[in-house]
Amino acid sequence: AGSRRDLAIFNLAIDSKLRACDLVKLRLDDICSGLKVRQRATIVQKKTGRPVQFEITEQSRNSVEAWLPMLRATGSRFLFPSRLHVSPHISTRQYARLVHRWVESIGLETAFYGTHSMRRTKAAQIYRKTGNLRAVQLLLGHTKLESTVRYLRIEVDDALNMAEQIELQSSTTGIPPVAFQSGPGPWCQSQSRITLPDWPEFIVSNPFWKSSMP
Repeated sequence: AGSRRDLAIFNLAIDSKLRACDLVKLRLDDICSGLKVRQRATIVQKKTGRPVQFEITEQSRNSVEAWLPMLRATGSRFLFPSRLHVSPHISTRQYARLVHRWVESIGLETAFYGTHSMRRTKAAQIYRKTGNLRAVQLLLGHTKLESTVRYLRIEVDDALNMAEQIELQSSTTGIPPVAFQSGPGPWCQSQSRITLPDWPEFIVSNPFWKSSMP
């Protein structure tokens, strides 16, 4: 039972990108419709008081559904109930101990990783593949874009690395196109068709997964 619960916690932590305080308080009706786990869920964040939506991938749904029979036998309305009577769900401290155990089991230094490592993992991968900070901001539930920049530890060097990989030029003349040109002008009169190269995948060198942030 413990291993099924832990796997459900691990997978949901990665998918949901929730803060520890929100993850441990997930209820059955937050993510389930009857006996089925929904593909998307919405909760209200404790820190901001604002809703955030998250996806639940097939892998996560399967692990939660494997845990549900044992969970329903307890009669708990919380997804991860505590064994202690003083709390209806596991605490953030218990969750942190689980994360440290996982980190230790793969030979990493536990001092460098924490519950924020789980929250940051998928968000960092999305940013690496798309460069879309606004999307990551929405997924993390940040109220300010600056918070997302700090959270992902995006530095000037990262921005310059991305900029250096982008070349905007005409496919035939080598003349760089002007974006959002309004009205007639010399760029509009060019006979050559302006094309942009495919957006390249980029790799940000910062260790996003490490959790030194409070």
